[in-house]
Amino acid sequence: MAVIELVFPKLKKDPELIKQALSKVPGLARAAFKEAGVQRGLRGFIDSENGKDVTSELRELVILEWLSASDFTTFIESSAFVSYMEHMKPYADGPPELDLFETNIGSPLFGPREFLEIILVRPKNVTSLEDVETILKKVKSSLEEANDSETIYGASVNLSEQVATIIRTFASREEREAAKNSQQELLSEIGKLAVVTRLNAEVKQLPI
Repeated sequence: MAVIELVFPKLKKDPELIKQALSKVPGLARAAFKEAGVQRGLRGFIDSENGKDVTSELRELVILEWLSASDFTTFIESSAFVSYMEHMKPYADGPPELDLFETNIGSPLFGPREFLEIILVRPKNVTSLEDVETILKKVKSSLEEANDSETIYGASVNLSEQVATIIRTFASREEREAAKNSQQELLSEIGKLAVVTRLNAEVKQLPI
């Protein structure tokens, strides 16, 4: 098992401010995250959502691997997190969305492949945990049939409405594009129970 956090910052749509953030924030993050229990990290931008090009929207993505869910909770409630968010204020257009997942594995995320597909699955019946469990069983069965041991999947542990996530990594944008229909049957089946959002992103290592 791994504990993976997806962070969706809300940055001001100002290229100059984003350029400043890209140069200053990694150093701030390294100090704050390492002490808090983050093991590894990625940082980049979302380039499409459900097939629509969103590169011009400058939507940042940060992915963190935590030692444990309790370390995440402790950090969010700490003065160190408050201090970190204060440093982020000049660049932020509101609080970030923080989604924490317990996943089957985490290691494929932090290898040399920099292109990701992230599939967020929100059950239509938000009061039913059984729907999330059913979705994850379908995902696991499909991946086992395909002999796929590197796709990451799991359920959220910090949200009021539980969400499932599936993450695949690719060596290039072309490889990612070629694979976009490989899970169509599975996603069509999941779509009967949930709202599916597909995000594509390009990321790089965030030194911790």
